[in-house]
Amino acid sequence: MFSSKFIINASVIHNKLDHLISRVNYFSGTGMINISSNAGEMSANGVELGIKSSPVDKFNINLNLSYQDSKDDRKGWEDIKLAYSPKIIGICKRRL
Repeated sequence: MFSSKFIINASVIHNKLDHLISRVNYFSGTGMINISSNAGEMSANGVELGIKSSPVDKFNINLNLSYQDSKDDRKGWEDIKLAYSPKIIGICKRRL
């Protein structure tokens, strides 16, 4: 009836993006203009922790938590926050 399955995973993350493509929208008198260009570099550092457990038969639970610090590495943009880069991401899944 009881299961002793318990797994812990931990990861350290370092990701560096070169030649990052960025999309910029401009509005003109005739409509919207969409331009894609090489916007430069971005880096992300962080940690991730995951726990998976099967305390009893036919019941699983997964917990994951990630912390990341992302930044724009272009000269002059270092202190500007990225438009979408959450610091903490968490997921909880269960299966019966």
